[in-house]
Amino acid sequence: MVVEIKFKDKEDVYDWIQNFLVQNDYRYVAFPEEITPLIHFIYNDAISVEKKPIPFIEKPQNKDLEKIKGPQKEHKYLALKLLDLECMGKNKAYYEFVFHGRIADIYVDNGGKTILIECGSCYTPKVLEYLEQQDTELWIITKGKEIWQDNKLNPKNLHWFILKRNKNWDECYERYKNYKGIEFKKMQEYSEEKREIISNAYYLTPGEINKMIDATKNLRDKVVLKILARTGIRRSELCNLMIKAVNFDNKSLFIEHGKGGKSRHIPIDEDTLQDIKLYLNNRRYGKLIQSNNKTNDGIDESRINEIVRKVAEKADIKNPDHTKKHLNPHIIRHSFFSNMIKAGASLNHVQQIAGHGDIRTIIQMYYIPEFKDTQETYEKAIKEIYKK
Repeated sequence: MVVEIKFKDKEDVYDWIQNFLVQNDYRYVAFPEEITPLIHFIYNDAISVEKKPIPFIEKPQNKDLEKIKGPQKEHKYLALKLLDLECMGKNKAYYEFVFHGRIADIYVDNGGKTILIECGSCYTPKVLEYLEQQDTELWIITKGKEIWQDNKLNPKNLHWFILKRNKNWDECYERYKNYKGIEFKKMQEYSEEKREIISNAYYLTPGEINKMIDATKNLRDKVVLKILARTGIRRSELCNLMIKAVNFDNKSLFIEHGKGGKSRHIPIDEDTLQDIKLYLNNRRYGKLIQSNNKTNDGIDESRINEIVRKVAEKADIKNPDHTKKHLNPHIIRHSFFSNMIKAGASLNHVQQIAGHGDIRTIIQMYYIPEFKDTQETYEKAIKEIYKK
């Protein structure tokens, strides 16, 4: 039986968010500027929170979990079983799916209605950003310890919540958009860019990038490396890139849902396009980059990380940030734009390809010189200043 939760006051809503959305996950600590709008929506009947009982489900076998991509495999398995019980199992579920700039654990298109499922803790801003889209439901399958008892589900340690728009959505959303939304999003974007800038003082040279590409013998992995290195595409964007988004005539890629839900066209070179043609062979539909698991469409971000890490090790290319053990796709993205600027590309063009809304972000993120460049400038200046 479905039960709609009624909250007696805003503190009651706050406690529910901390206990069932954040769940003491240090990554998702809810700051006031993030949690306050959500409290307002729930308390004022703009978002309903329903709790559904979790029925008897048998513990999955290893073969069942092998088919599921990404982390939280047991929780995703439970989510798929719940979809079956709700008569939605016939619809294809996509794992780690980028939905309007956010990564959902599971995405299901249920005949025009979108079901997004978060398994375990959930970053609070996702709730409003998901429900901003029409005909969308958010399912929360909470994480729990010892969810299996004698090979059977222990429902006491797991909860299933469904969040969706309620009767006062329009009124609250207008207020949120006009008075809260702009400052909230600015603060959020600033904090994300600030975190990104910390790691952006490091980049690889074109020679190091080419050495990695040359060391890649597997065609799929070579295509992954070339697209990352020659377009600056984000890892999540590459995972969700469809075959139909590659325009061989215009030499471009169409990014339908980039960061912040923004779409854009980006150029791509002929050499990379030729490798893409070889890789596709006769494939015409689905996601461009495929995993080795034929039961799934596409590849997940963890596999992209692994490809970059293994190729870097094979080519003996170290992460220029010596505090990091492995090379990651973001360093390749940053290297592409930093090297473009050094080669004379205009900031406007770099901004368009990178998908950043503010050109100042380009200056902050990609105009940061690496230490060896600063050292060369310093030595040149010292010689000039103190020349005899």
